[in-house]
Amino acid sequence: MGQDYHQLSAHELVTGLHNQSWSSEMLTQHFLERIAEANPKLHALHTLNPHALEQARAMDTRRAAGEKLPALAGLPISLKDAFGSQDLRTTYGLAPLAFHRARRDSQLVASLKRAGIIFLGRSAVPTASFDWNCRNQLFAECVNPHDPERVPGGSSGGAASALAAGLTPLELGSDVAGSIRYPAHCCGVYGLRTSDGWLPFGDIGPDPQHGFRNLAVAGPMAAHLSDLSLILDWFAAEFPDSRLQSPNPLTAQLKSPLKLAYSDELLGLTPDNESHDLIKNWLNDLKDKGQVMLTKARPDLDYAALHQDWAMIVGYEQNQLLPAAMPGPFKRRFIDQLLLKRLGPGWMRPAMLKGMAVTRQEYLSAIARCRSAQNKTDRFFQEFDAWVLPVSPSAALKRSECGTLLQTHLGPMAYTDYLSGYLCPTAMLGTPALALPVGKTHTGLPIGVQIHGPRFSDRLLLARFEQILANS
Repeated sequence: MGQDYHQLSAHELVTGLHNQSWSSEMLTQHFLERIAEANPKLHALHTLNPHALEQARAMDTRRAAGEKLPALAGLPISLKDAFGSQDLRTTYGLAPLAFHRARRDSQLVASLKRAGIIFLGRSAVPTASFDWNCRNQLFAECVNPHDPERVPGGSSGGAASALAAGLTPLELGSDVAGSIRYPAHCCGVYGLRTSDGWLPFGDIGPDPQHGFRNLAVAGPMAAHLSDLSLILDWFAAEFPDSRLQSPNPLTAQLKSPLKLAYSDELLGLTPDNESHDLIKNWLNDLKDKGQVMLTKARPDLDYAALHQDWAMIVGYEQNQLLPAAMPGPFKRRFIDQLLLKRLGPGWMRPAMLKGMAVTRQEYLSAIARCRSAQNKTDRFFQEFDAWVLPVSPSAALKRSECGTLLQTHLGPMAYTDYLSGYLCPTAMLGTPALALPVGKTHTGLPIGVQIHGPRFSDRLLLARFEQILANS
């Protein structure tokens, strides 16, 4: 296979394209061969772009002719099967959409095309992109590269699995209940849940017309921390927002040590002993090296109420995605059978069904409470630079445990109770959340943390932790 391009960072790959150390065709061919070799055991990608090599050659021709190209031009990456695309089928993991193509690209896909990105193919998602595993109605279940008996996380599970296995250098994930953060944790890669309200998300889905209006966001995923900035910087130029804090000039913006808040308990969840020790050792190492000042603290919020309001908002908006002519009780039965029943027992199923039945005024009241929590969190970040907490109480679950009553270090717990506690309430805060690995268990499974910063500090948060980890 020649040079092992998949072992290089996306930054290195882009630099090589710019100075013509290699071509887009060479990179694309390498990653397609890598996919052919490793993907049959992982099922991280299910649909390849038959025109990828042709598109890569066209980009090489433009570069050789001296055309001024965008920074990412010619870089091959995979694309989560949740973003509407005219060129590749957008299935959402749903059998009725097996051959569906969107009438137009979602705004983020169109932006990446303007960047000159070459799409290798589609990465796997769970059914309707709504679960913490990667099992759907159409394709073989995607598995974790570290242990095929474990989940890769969801809904960006195919993305995380592909990144960890070197099938792609970059990805674009989405997150409403940890769909970037949990896969990054499970597979030992990096991801950034961006600030709510920055990137366009209303046109995500099989047909980019309408979608979630609140809580759901997109964000980059990568095998190397610094590579997140490649997509983030491109989007900052494509979708400028006056609220975004710039990391430049770095010498003026970055400060050390950072004031970090850390908490490990949320809604009765605490990490198991091995996860706790890995996280604490990582934090203490940063503290001992003078990189951070550490305080046990968290935003003073009613997280149980946020949990319920998350379900009300998401349930209501799920309801709005279905045809208006469909009767309300039928909508609820349809969503229950399609999505909620397979999640098993626990709080989420009844809470989301309730959310589907609330009035618009009740929904708007939940949105108002969400905004109030965000304002309180803003005040918290006047004292602290970032807030660190676990992504999950343990390493990736066994695939057989999904949707069941789990036997955990906290006692018997429902699947949704165990996985949602660190993820759903924190999605209500509107904050950017950087997911990164901090170590591995004795069985080789990754453990990650999520690091929240002030709203619209996305690029600054990333730059700060790039600097901290580079100096550690």
